[in-house]
Parts: sequence; C-alpha cells; structure tokens
Amino acid sequence: MYTTMLEEMIRELKGERVTEAPDTALNLGLKHSHSKRLHPRENQRLRIYKRAAAVEDEKQLSDVASELRDRYGEPPAAVQNLLQYAHLRLECQRLALPVSSASATR
Repeated sequence: MYTTMLEEMIRELKGERVTEAPDTALNLGLKHSHSKRLHPRENQRLRIYKRAAAVEDEKQLSDVASELRDRYGEPPAAVQNLLQYAHLRLECQRLALPVSSASATR
C-alpha cells in the first residue's frame, strides 16, 4: 500500500495522469494455496502470493507465470488458480468492478 501511494505521488509530481482503479476483491471459493512440497520454504510461497497479488497488468502477470514455469516447471492446479485469480482481478479492475463473488454449486 505504501509503495503504491509513493508511486502515485511520483507520477503526480512528474505531471503524469494518475487514475484510481477500485480495489477489487475476488471471492470465488477456489483453492489457490499451493503445496509445501512444491515450495517447502514459507517465504518462497509468500513471495509468489505477493507477486501475483501485486501485478498491475497482463505483462507483469505473464512475467510472473513465466518465471514460475522456468524455476519450478509446469505449475500445479492450485498455482494455476492463483494466476487465474490475478488475471480475473485485473479484468475486474479494468471494468471498474470493486467486488466480484461467485460460488460453485455442487
């Protein structure tokens, strides 16, 4: 949050246009935590979550996905869900949707 505010302030000082995207929350009920087997160190798992949550555009998301594939091979379903969550969040922000919820019916 602090870094986002700082980046916005720098853009304003440079005279760049700053647009505020709504904070978007996704509540889809999908499992997106990944196995300790894949990333045994908690700090690595947290770093992946943080990077996926911080992406601001599709290019950044693609870079995160490529890095994960390069380092760990094809990601398991839970990691793919995490990346899809990030993609959906970007789409919701693009459409200016602050909250998006869904639940699976079984």
